[in-house]
Amino acid sequence: QPQNKTQKSWLAPVFGWIGLIVGTIALAWGFVGRPEFGDLAQRGQYFGEQLLTNRVTLAFCIDLVLFSIFQAVLLRAVNPSQSKRRWLSYIPFWGLAAWLIMPPGSGAGDSPA
Repeated sequence: QPQNKTQKSWLAPVFGWIGLIVGTIALAWGFVGRPEFGDLAQRGQYFGEQLLTNRVTLAFCIDLVLFSIFQAVLLRAVNPSQSKRRWLSYIPFWGLAAWLIMPPGSGAGDSPA
């Protein structure tokens, strides 16, 4: 009788670390990179204008929302309900990266691989 255990490949932490590093750099770059583009308020105003007038920007934002929902559904499916890691499913992108980095069975209620 097969056991339902979450097993991760050796590639999981590699992808997790790469995603975490790239995502963090991208977020930091969006806030402080290229100071000639203005301060945070000016960047926010520009983003708001783009969101209202540019269909590509709107499509990417909708994709991010759909990815967040999809990530929550998928991570909840592989984590048992008593797992202390279930909260990671609600943190878009970084929650997935953290889940990939963590070894199986590192949270209470998780089954070791």
